[in-house]
Amino acid sequence: MTLHSGSERAPDQSGRRATVILNPMAPAASKFRARWADVQRTFRDFGWDADLLETKGPGDATTLAHRAADRATDLVVAAGGDGTLNEIVNGLAHTPAALGVIPVGTTNVWVRELGLPLRPLAALRTLLAGSVHQIDLGRAGDRFFLLMAGVGFDGYVMRAVTPQTKRTFGIAAYLYAGFVTALTFRSVSADVYCDGRLTTVSPLHLAVIGNTRRYATVAITSEAYCDDGLLDLCLFAGQHAFLSRTLHVLDVLTRRHTRSKFVLYERASEVRIETSRPLPVQLDGDFVGFTPMDFAAVPKALRVLLPAAPLPMLRLVPVDQATAGPSL
Repeated sequence: MTLHSGSERAPDQSGRRATVILNPMAPAASKFRARWADVQRTFRDFGWDADLLETKGPGDATTLAHRAADRATDLVVAAGGDGTLNEIVNGLAHTPAALGVIPVGTTNVWVRELGLPLRPLAALRTLLAGSVHQIDLGRAGDRFFLLMAGVGFDGYVMRAVTPQTKRTFGIAAYLYAGFVTALTFRSVSADVYCDGRLTTVSPLHLAVIGNTRRYATVAITSEAYCDDGLLDLCLFAGQHAFLSRTLHVLDVLTRRHTRSKFVLYERASEVRIETSRPLPVQLDGDFVGFTPMDFAAVPKALRVLLPAAPLPMLRLVPVDQATAGPSL
């Protein structure tokens, strides 16, 4: 762990504490580190005292986030990709600390979900002018996810993309892995239980379990709310493997997939997926295991700092305007 101490507090400092957790392997990590003084200045402009921590390896962000919450840090900010964000979420769930984000990663799905600028300082300014909300998380086994879980096709893709190839080739690494998987992946039969209701899908190409709407740069679980106590499930089926997958991609890109007769869209608080042979599962872009797998919505599990602009994925009011808890 590397610690960069925050500078001296400004005279009008309110005493609010922020910890930024940086993944040094993220594509823009070096540029972010070089501009840390500007980042600190931005925090101070909004009344925050900020420190920077750097991860050393897998799982480190979870430990650092949990320690920050234990030290009564008000805000923990993820500076990395969606994998780093997921680790931090697992360290902050059910704690008083709020989650923030600065885009330093490859895809930055949560940043796009929030409508934040992709420039780190601009994103930070927009976020710090916002308010705190309590949102749901998804859970798969003993691990939380903020964005989505995927079973099948994308599980194979995420399993194939290593941290090194992602760092070297960026989005191209996913595109190549996706193309190879589209040619080689064999679909399976799946039993899907939504709050106990059984649906058999054969063949299943992909299942997306969304807590939010976006999947990479597109909206697959396009009707999801992250504060309704439910997960949105989108199942992609079809007999002709390569043709079906191609048509599904085109439908998703044109936002027509939920109207396809080969797509099933459901909402449930609990989902279980069993398959005729084990399929890989990814959470927030990282491979985590194989089916069978249980998924569940965990209501109001995380405090998050969100921009002031209205967000379509939210139904409820900020916690500082309700009885859910005190604001930052």
